[in-house]
Amino acid sequence: MGVEDFKNYDCAGLVTKYGVECSDGRVIERGSFSHMDGKVVPLVYQHQRKSPDALIGKVLLKDYPDGVRGFTLFNSTKSGQHMKACVEHGDIDSYSIFATDLCERGLNVKRGNIKEVSLVISGANPGAHIEQISMAHGDADDGEAIMYSGEKLEETLGGSFDHADDSSASSEKVTSDDQKTIKELYNSGMAKLSEEEQQAIMFVFGEMLDAENEGETKEGGTAEQSAINENEEEDPTMKNNVFENQAASAGVSELQHSAVVSAFTLSSLKRAMDSGVPSFKRYLEHAIPESKALQHSGILDEIKTTIEAAKMGGTLEHADGDAPAEQTYGIKNIDVLFPDSKAINDKPEFINRRTEWVNEILTKTSHRPFARIKSLFADITAEEARAKGYTKGDQKDDEVFELLTRETYPATVYKENRLDRDDIIDATTIDVLAFLKEEMRIKYDEEVARAMLMGDGRSAGTKHKIKEDQIRPVLTDADLFTIKYEVAFADGASAADKADALLDESILSFEDYRGTGNTVMFIDPAIYRQMMVLKDDIGNRKYKSPTEIAVAAGVGKIMPCPYMKNLTRTKKVEGSADVVYDVHAITLDLSDYVFGTDKGGALSFFDDFDINFNKMIYLMEGRMSGALVKPYSAIVLETQRAAG
Repeated sequence: MGVEDFKNYDCAGLVTKYGVECSDGRVIERGSFSHMDGKVVPLVYQHQRKSPDALIGKVLLKDYPDGVRGFTLFNSTKSGQHMKACVEHGDIDSYSIFATDLCERGLNVKRGNIKEVSLVISGANPGAHIEQISMAHGDADDGEAIMYSGEKLEETLGGSFDHADDSSASSEKVTSDDQKTIKELYNSGMAKLSEEEQQAIMFVFGEMLDAENEGETKEGGTAEQSAINENEEEDPTMKNNVFENQAASAGVSELQHSAVVSAFTLSSLKRAMDSGVPSFKRYLEHAIPESKALQHSGILDEIKTTIEAAKMGGTLEHADGDAPAEQTYGIKNIDVLFPDSKAINDKPEFINRRTEWVNEILTKTSHRPFARIKSLFADITAEEARAKGYTKGDQKDDEVFELLTRETYPATVYKENRLDRDDIIDATTIDVLAFLKEEMRIKYDEEVARAMLMGDGRSAGTKHKIKEDQIRPVLTDADLFTIKYEVAFADGASAADKADALLDESILSFEDYRGTGNTVMFIDPAIYRQMMVLKDDIGNRKYKSPTEIAVAAGVGKIMPCPYMKNLTRTKKVEGSADVVYDVHAITLDLSDYVFGTDKGGALSFFDDFDINFNKMIYLMEGRMSGALVKPYSAIVLETQRAAG
């Protein structure tokens, strides 16, 4: 059955209302049943389901900001027409719902499924009231409950479905000259307060919002909710809460709304302002039943009085039951006697990448006492450089070979930092300067090692780029110095298959190698771990130690380097798209790479004092050049990426 079938409904009204607050602070959140919008459910009387005669019609559910409204069509059965007459005569004026699969987060009901709507005789409690019946304590999955929202049928016989759409907008209208909307009253009331008082109110709302967001989600449970007649006498009792998923005796607890400030909780005021309550007077009638006669100005005066009390050292009370119990034993505020927390270290511990490879590079590379490095080579591989045979009477030909040279100039690498002198003096438990110097040296060394092996990773032309013609990266060095060996893996090869293949390809790549020979392989840590767990045909580890892996790769040592992870090399091709390679390993004898530094350019530490800003300035700086000095002294194992 579609929406059009309910165009001429018999009666309508809220079947459940959002923002209902119980004595323990739990509320049905706005939108808890929004997924039921447009669903049609059966209509019964007093939730009777045992007889077919109990089915008296059907209800179209529509979700609105203030709750879920039901549009009812009675069936033509005797019982259906009888109940229609009762509604028309005003004998019955309230709805109730039966809901299952309730989801609760903290004090808020988040979600549930409405299974049926029932016509009921009005409940006695004009406030938010939940009555639980036949519910196994602590097991919300099997329980049933009745929840009263405090709303009567809003429209009776002969209603128009088009008219119902206007009901949601009515909450923004002024219902009478003396009934302003919540937003209007809030804005006018806040305008009368001082800036400090406004900040105090917003602080309270923020604190309540934080508290409302706490709690864990509990799912399951069933519930029935009923609207009540606002004009009936108040019933001060409340049975076990269907949303309280805990074992509790079926006793009686009093529903309390005793303080004016308790009306201004996030669960009531915020929901009233957002949508749901058309006027401040109506909000007070629900949130503070005993305060119906209070005027708007009186409420504002109460708030101002409460804020003034808070300024004098008082506290804002949210509800009668929220105040902590008075301590009746021991020592109050005993926590002031507890000792202060103590650090387990004398200084903070650095969180950094693994740096073993950095020390390997800086201690094994060659160092020269001059910064301008010139490399001279004579290429005697050409045909003209060969020795020749002589035939009697012929003229002898001269030998021709080419000299090659490359010069590398120094670059400055630095780290700078500054500290307030006051902070240095106040930090009495740690030597701040020593700690700062340690950090600067760690990151300085790491940057130099990275620039030497694969470049600093910054784009060309950026402000802090270490120029690659001054500290030349092994990865992108000229083909005369670095051999680019392409590795081809089988289609569908696993990570283990690729790691195994790299060991073989590493040995094969040494065919053109001309370096010193005490080689170190810098490798992606993920590939290295795959090599460590390679197994033979019977399931035993192939390699028992890192040394055995190095032997299998034909190198002296293997060093995992975190910057090798996902490392690529891009080859520029004139007139065509660039070619990208995935880099797996870089192998070289570190002694074939030379760092050059002039006198005075060695790594130095400087400090200075800015008298105008009372700051200490620290600088760690070195000026150096770096380059491979032997042809064919490094190998890069790489795989070309597929085009696109």
